[in-house]
Amino acid sequence: MSLASELNTAEEMITKLIKDDIVKKGLVDTGTLRDSISTSVTISNQGEMKITVLGEDYFDELDEKYNIVDDALNSSTFTQIENALSIAYGTFLEQQLK
Repeated sequence: MSLASELNTAEEMITKLIKDDIVKKGLVDTGTLRDSISTSVTISNQGEMKITVLGEDYFDELDEKYNIVDDALNSSTFTQIENALSIAYGTFLEQQLK
């Protein structure tokens, strides 16, 4: 599997986890916030992995109040995502060594 594909898999898993947390916390009215959530995972040339979460302009305010991202990333489900991120990072390192 390519690095891009592995990162995409991790992004999809993180996005689903955050959307599920929004639903679990009862923050869905019209679904606009939930549907707007997207994530990106990047690895810099220096090897720094960065996860970015994007959503409606009011997402940051709700996240601050309800700890959406923190709770999602601290959930037991995130262990599976950590495995996907580890695989992607391993692929990144292999590419760097070539």
